[in-house]
Order: sequence, then C-alpha cells, then structure tokens
Amino acid sequence: MEENGIFQENEMSTAGAGATAGKKPLDVAALVLGIVAIVAAAFSPLVSYVCGIIGLVFAIKHRKEKRTTVALILCIVGLIAGVVSNVLAARMVMDAIAPTLDSAA
Repeated sequence: MEENGIFQENEMSTAGAGATAGKKPLDVAALVLGIVAIVAAAFSPLVSYVCGIIGLVFAIKHRKEKRTTVALILCIVGLIAGVVSNVLAARMVMDAIAPTLDSAA
C-alpha cells in the first residue's frame, strides 16, 4: 500500500511546509490588508490607501517566490476603491457648496 505514492506525497508536503512556513504570513497579511482596504474605502480612503499599499508590497514580495495573485488583486482593488471613494466624497462636497456659492453671487 505504501508503494502507490500516497504516503510519499504526504511526507513531501509536510517537509515542504516547514520550508515555506516563514513566507506564508506575507501572503496572508497581503490578503487581509487587501480586504481591509476594500472595506475601509467606504469609510476612510486614507486607511484604504495605507492598507492597500502595505498589502501590495507584501503581495509583490510573496509573488516573487510563489505565483499567487489573489492578494495582489485585492490590494489593487482596495486602492482603486479608495480613489473612487475620494472622488465621490469630493463631488458630494462640491454639490453641497455649490448652492451657497450661487446665492453669494
């Protein structure tokens, strides 16, 4: 039963897990920061920018060793959501100010 390779693959995967265990937190951190960046875009674009940029750096560092793109995509989406949130906030402020500017003239 040991000759079919099932046990050998498990032994290889546990040996490989110890070698990459130090690099996995970068991937998890980038993923979490990407999610936080997307959620924070609705409330505070500044937090979205900070989390998105830090997560992007972590994702790029981890991408050099392993080809994962989920964290990278989430961080980019978080940054874009922060920009869109800033644009919408600026437009709402300008719409709120516009009636007062018209009445002053």
